Amino acid sequence: MKRSGSSTSFGLRRITVFALLAGAGAVLADEPAVAAKPELKPLNVPLPVGQKAKTLKIPQFNLAGQIMSQLLAGQVQRVDDEFLRIDQLKLDLFDEGGQSEFVIDLPVSLFSTKTRIITSDQAVFIRHKDFDLTGSRLEFNTATRKGRLSGPVTMTIRDLDRVVEKNPPLPPVPATPEAGEPKEK
Repeated sequence: MKRSGSSTSFGLRRITVFALLAGAGAVLADEPAVAAKPELKPLNVPLPVGQKAKTLKIPQFNLAGQIMSQLLAGQVQRVDDEFLRIDQLKLDLFDEGGQSEFVIDLPVSLFSTKTRIITSDQAVFIRHKDFDLTGSRLEFNTATRKGRLSGPVTMTIRDLDRVVEKNPPLPPVPATPEAGEPKEK
């Protein structure tokens, strides 16, 4: 099943429910991917300005030492003290149990080491066990795990029958007589 729209925002824990209710073209959260003050260890990438590195892996942990995400880049270039240009980025986001929850693929992106926000103006592909999302622009805060995917946006839901079985439809609500209509006795 595919649905298309022009823009969507998402919180990763709620995206499946909201996407099924609202469709991929609807706004799923009104919050932009703004920088927050999360409890994270400081991110230090030992790469001098102008320097390039190939096949770079950057895990992000919370203060308890639990992995939150992992950036795997084909090539990284330090643009300045704050920004990294990343080619062929694969961002793997983990749940509380350390299992992969989402994978975001970006051909070219810009990552702020201070705000932890990744932006891309090129095609974006997001994979989850239940669905795929594609869009043409992404702004994603790796610290808050919220972002905005804009489009055109396409969502492909896999195994929709299984999702519907987990959430059976509500019983129909009986119609009430309109004002002025006689009631049946």
